Amino acid sequence: MFSHELSPFGDAATFNAQLEESTGALPNTGGAEVWQRYYQSARLTRGKMMINLDLSATAFYEGGSLVQIDLRSPDDLRRGLSERKLKEL
Repeated sequence: MFSHELSPFGDAATFNAQLEESTGALPNTGGAEVWQRYYQSARLTRGKMMINLDLSATAFYEGGSLVQIDLRSPDDLRRGLSERKLKEL
């Protein structure tokens, strides 16, 4: 998604460009997956341009049919992440 807008800010106008890109799901144990996104914006300020780069991650339950999820053991959800998976995050 790419968007830009011109909005008033104080006595000057600020141009804000945004680009979001998904890197896909990273599977984890316990029926969860992590989605990472990159966000960047560029702003014109007085006398210079400011660039902001940000990486965020959000955990979701894995997709699938309700029957498959229901057949899983509750212990699968309690195990958490391995040391290796924690270091990857």
